[in-house]
Amino acid sequence: MNPGEIVTTIIGNLADVPELRFTGSGKAVVNFTIAENHRRFIDGSWTDDGASFVRVTAWGHLAENVCETFSETGMPIMAYGSLRINRWKGDDEVTRDQAVLTAVAVGPNLQFSIADVKRPQNKWGTKKEENISDEMFGSSEEDSQESKPSSDDTSTEEKTAIPRSRTPRKRTPSKTQAKTE
Repeated sequence: MNPGEIVTTIIGNLADVPELRFTGSGKAVVNFTIAENHRRFIDGSWTDDGASFVRVTAWGHLAENVCETFSETGMPIMAYGSLRINRWKGDDEVTRDQAVLTAVAVGPNLQFSIADVKRPQNKWGTKKEENISDEMFGSSEEDSQESKPSSDDTSTEEKTAIPRSRTPRKRTPSKTQAKTE
């Protein structure tokens, strides 16, 4: 993101099903809308007070992953990126404004949903159905017994590695903590 851009997070519900398209050069792009309902607490009860709609654009692998993940309207969703307001005059000479977020991250709102996170096929060569939490933090002892190769296993399957930026870091005590222990 560039200096001077408005960077924000939009939280709401998916208002339309994302449709994946490709540019002439083959780059993936998706557009979808996030709706956020306004509610007010008036005289002891909650009442609806309209809604805001923000158009979201995502590019590349993010666009493809959005389409794989969000398949129906109403799903709780969040998007993070740079916000701009597009202004134009319609055929009827009326000036219109539309908020557009160019997303760099999109995900489910876990306050209102449960997600089963999987790593897509990507440049690191990981499998599409590989569960990220198992990969990063290990699986149960029962799972690990099943997945351990026997000593006579001569298969030449390639091992997949977690990209360095995604590897959980081991916490080491600071110098101050080490002296007190």
